[in-house]
Amino acid sequence: MTGGSVFISYRREDAAGEAGRLSDHLTRRFGRHRVFIDIDTIAPGTDFIVELDKALSGTAVVLVVIGRKWLTVTNPDGSRRIDDGADFVRREIHTAVQRGTRVIPVLVQGAVMPSASELPPELAPLATRQASAIQHEEFSADAQRLADAIAPLIEGTTSWWRRWQKPVLAGMLAVMVLGLVGWRLYRVPTTTGGRGTVQEGDDEARQARQRQVDDLLRVAGGQHQRRQFAEAMATLDRAVAIDADSVNAKTLQEDVAMQWMREIGISDGQTFADAMKVPLAVLDRAAPFATGARRGDLLAHLGWATFLRRRDGDRREDPEGLYRQAIAADPTNPFANAMLGHWLLWNGSDSTSLERARPFFRVAADTGRATDVVRNLELSALKNDRTVASRLEAIRVLDEMRRRGEPLRASDASDVWSTYYFALGDHGDLRTPALVAVLPPTEHLLTLQWAFGNLTQDEGAKRQQFRYYTARLQAAAGRTAEAREALRTLQAEFGRNSGGSLPDAVSQALRELSSSVGRRP
Repeated sequence: MTGGSVFISYRREDAAGEAGRLSDHLTRRFGRHRVFIDIDTIAPGTDFIVELDKALSGTAVVLVVIGRKWLTVTNPDGSRRIDDGADFVRREIHTAVQRGTRVIPVLVQGAVMPSASELPPELAPLATRQASAIQHEEFSADAQRLADAIAPLIEGTTSWWRRWQKPVLAGMLAVMVLGLVGWRLYRVPTTTGGRGTVQEGDDEARQARQRQVDDLLRVAGGQHQRRQFAEAMATLDRAVAIDADSVNAKTLQEDVAMQWMREIGISDGQTFADAMKVPLAVLDRAAPFATGARRGDLLAHLGWATFLRRRDGDRREDPEGLYRQAIAADPTNPFANAMLGHWLLWNGSDSTSLERARPFFRVAADTGRATDVVRNLELSALKNDRTVASRLEAIRVLDEMRRRGEPLRASDASDVWSTYYFALGDHGDLRTPALVAVLPPTEHLLTLQWAFGNLTQDEGAKRQQFRYYTARLQAAAGRTAEAREALRTLQAEFGRNSGGSLPDAVSQALRELSSSVGRRP
């Protein structure tokens, strides 16, 4: 027996990515000539059916890669493809079963084994075969176990000498090496199959590769931290080239791609579509095989890519569908919920937009994950909306951030401060009374100091505005004497004949306080 090849059967619409990774793993183990997968093995211009039959004739084991859609993929007329007698996957499995070839179902994407009743009668034997599961998170280890299981079928033995040497020469060899047994046991680790030195060499090579990958991961981690996204991705490409099954390298690739997508910028003459080609390729490759929260993260960022393409002017798609797919995969996903809230405000055209967006921002903020991203999206959306309701909502957001101990960026503080500035003149829709009443006065005083105390510290005009609003809130909180004293001090600084929005606002506030003296609460 000289061994045989392994045939990988799969549906491109179902599990092409997993089949490709499995092929790469088995090729490294057994050699390219021992692994058949149609896309790599069939030469251009050859007859597909003839080549498939030829490959199956020399096959020792058929691996049937089954994902979540394997059984339900349909033809254009809506019929299940597995029920079509001309279906290649059906033909591959049926031929292997007829020839008595070992058939092993390989379950990926969390798929379950089809029952005999779900399969065409000629494929019913597949349902009784012992399946092997490969999880995305443990792909390398699971694929290694599968390779070990089929190795005797693939590698076989190579000559009549190997078939006969053990039973014929066992006694002779025992006598010849008796004096060396102790020394050999000391020098060579005991392994199965008499491959101790080979196994040692394999282990050393594997450890050397792992050290290389670990070193590259440390470099990429530093580059990621410094926001050198292109450099980090190039470093990780090198790590994956050394070990295509490195889960850590691929996970970091996805993390880099997502942050790169969120923080992407464009130069003059460049489009977002051009700028995001590299990170988008990583997300496209990873999302179909992810599950749970990771799937939610990746789909949300694919939705963000669609949003950026709309900013380029490409309006063939909107991101909402992908955001909602992400939420279906992970209902509390902070990226998906915050990005959907952002989209609803960005795309909204009526007064209900904020009410529709607010619950999604609430879910995102309450997760406590990626809080900086969530708040950046929320405050940016409120700023872009430009309505009075959104301006006041931003102050409520800052108050919540203070109470939760979340950090506030100086740029966000500056943006929200503009609301206080434009309310001074009480012109238009934004009026000071509404602004002062947006929060309970005691809480508002705390938030005012927390958010804007440093921002207004060194600028005379801003500092005076800050003192004015502090006085207004003190008055609202019942601290009338403090408020009146603060307002009179400001008025004295302006002088009697000073004009402008702030001096006028101070004078109006003093008149209101004077008229309220003696008034019953």
